[in-house]
Amino acid sequence: MQNSLRLGLLCVGTVLTFLTFLTFLALSAFPGFSMAAASANPCVLEAGTATYNFLVNGTSVGDVTRKLSSDHAGAYQASSVTNAHFLFFKDQVTESSAGLITKNQISPVSYQIVDTRVKQPVNISFDQAKKLAEISSNKNTISLNIPADIQDNLSYVLALRLGLIQGKVPNVLTVLEQDKKKRSVSMAFYFKNLGEFNLTTSLGNLKTIKLSRLDASTGLTYDYWFAPSLNDVLVKTDATQENMDSKDNKDNSEADQSIEIVAETDILTYVKASDNLNTGCVISA
Repeated sequence: MQNSLRLGLLCVGTVLTFLTFLTFLALSAFPGFSMAAASANPCVLEAGTATYNFLVNGTSVGDVTRKLSSDHAGAYQASSVTNAHFLFFKDQVTESSAGLITKNQISPVSYQIVDTRVKQPVNISFDQAKKLAEISSNKNTISLNIPADIQDNLSYVLALRLGLIQGKVPNVLTVLEQDKKKRSVSMAFYFKNLGEFNLTTSLGNLKTIKLSRLDASTGLTYDYWFAPSLNDVLVKTDATQENMDSKDNKDNSEADQSIEIVAETDILTYVKASDNLNTGCVISA
């Protein structure tokens, strides 16, 4: 179920005070920062918060809150909090990702996941220059060789969104994930662009772009819907599998074939962050 949970430049305005000027000087040390661009150019990637209904096998079991923000030029912070309740127990999974971001690349620096069932957080630090990741949990730390374009479980969704905004969705992303034996490994996520779909949501009827990928290790297909009218915010996800009865049916008749939705998230609300010094924009044009 864990996989189903899953699924620049800062706009700063005009410098009016000496203190703000000092802030600009500090930010100029970050890669890609431009004082002229920050004050004049429109926002490409917006900061904001989205909430979702979380369903398992068609039944609502909780909610998900995803947030994207930036506290200085060339950086991002992403988080996802999933609250779920099943019969006699409750669970909360909190994920966070932070890193560097430009118009062309997202480079995670750190990732953490905390699951109330496990109680031991998993912390990952990425050293892009050395192509190493350090994974720490329960006082144990291991090092893992990684490719330079590695993503984590949150940053890869951000990379898809940024690609859609720029009109160049990646066909493949390399993501640090867990395999069947709960070992952290670099996995290639292959995506298909399935085109435009009209989607009825709590925010009204939205034109969306649907992306899809097959997880060969589990047989699950993961689908993602992004809404261009909302700066390509993720508005829906689902995890589906082919019904086992259809696989066993030798006649392969259409009537007996079906797709089962194992889990899904559907957007409930989206609030764009205020356009101010610290929160309104993650990347400017």
